Amino acid sequence: MMTFLRIIVTTFAILIGTSNTYAEPSTKVARELGLLIASEEICLLTYSLKAISDYVTKHVPPNDMEFADNLRRSIRVAKHDINTMAPSEVTAHCTQIIRSALYYEFID
Repeated sequence: MMTFLRIIVTTFAILIGTSNTYAEPSTKVARELGLLIASEEICLLTYSLKAISDYVTKHVPPNDMEFADNLRRSIRVAKHDINTMAPSEVTAHCTQIIRSALYYEFID
């Protein structure tokens, strides 16, 4: 019985010690946010800087020193890809970007 109790306590301690309030890896956050930011101009949008700041604060751990560089690279790659899109691609792309921007309250 004592061994079983130790296993439960140890498992619980491991789960508590490894819990993370950030649900997604920051590389994914950087890639997705980078695409939204890179799309701002082509989709004729103006984002709320506070909303972007709040999003980063909510989704990226404060000790993640790589996020800013990953975001910058994601924006650069996305801008390159966007500049090669055909008009129908831009239409579909911007339709979803606008939906996402509204969902995350980057725009009104």
